[in-house]
Amino acid sequence: MPWRVVRRIWASLAWRLRALEGFLGDPLSLPLMPLLPRWRFMTDEAKALTKRTAVSAVVILVVLLVFRALVPWVLLGLALWWIWKALSK
Repeated sequence: MPWRVVRRIWASLAWRLRALEGFLGDPLSLPLMPLLPRWRFMTDEAKALTKRTAVSAVVILVVLLVFRALVPWVLLGLALWWIWKALSK
C-alpha cells in the first residue's frame, strides 16, 4: 500500500477520533455503567437465572474454543457412518 494512502487513512482516523473526543469529552471521565444496573433489586430467582445463563454461555464458549478443531472430524465421521449404514442395508 502506498505511503500516501496510509497517511491519508491515518489522518482521517485521527481526525475522527479527535472529533469524537470533542463531542463526548474526555473518554476516561465518562461514568462507568454496570452491566446489570438493577442487580441489588432483582429477586433471588432472577439472580440465579442470570448466573446460570452466564455460566452456560461461558461453558459453551469454552467447549467451542477447545473442540473447534475436532468439529470437522466429527462431521466427517458422522457422514461416513450414515454412508456405511445406507450401504449396509
